[in-house]
Parts: sequence; C-alpha cells; structure tokens
Amino acid sequence: MKALLDVAGAVLVLVVLVWAAIFGGLGAVLAASRGGKKGEGFLWGVFLGPVGWLITMVRTRGGARPFSGRTTPGEEVGAGDDAGGVYPDY
Repeated sequence: MKALLDVAGAVLVLVVLVWAAIFGGLGAVLAASRGGKKGEGFLWGVFLGPVGWLITMVRTRGGARPFSGRTTPGEEVGAGDDAGGVYPDY
C-alpha cells in the first residue's frame, strides 16, 4: 500500500510540474507579447490555466508598442523607417 501511495505522489508532483511549465510558460509568453509583466502572466497561467490566459489577455490589452510612424527621442531611424515627417527637398 505504501508503494502505491509513493507512486501516486510522484505522479501528482509530475502532473503539477508539467501543468506549471505549460500553462505558466504560455501565460508568460502571452503577457510579454502584449506588453505586460511576464511574472503576472506566469502566475495567472499556473493557477487558472486557460482561464488565466484569458485574464492575462484582458489585463494586458494592446501590444507592446503601437506603431505610430514616428520615432521617440534618442531612437535611431533605420533603413525603411519613417523619419517622422522630415523629408529631404529634391
């Protein structure tokens, strides 16, 4: 009987670790991709699974940085980027 409880305990620990890795990891990725904190997304995913993903998506509405076509002070303009409305005279 003791051996059966040991096996059941090991299986339970394995299931919890896999749950945390999958659901928490995807929660962290969702939060980071939407401009939120990875830790919050991880915790929502671990504790609530797919429902936590939905909460993460609602709480971190929008992207990490919306495209405005302009640069911020100190940001360099790369090839093909909009120069913020400054164009050379031809």
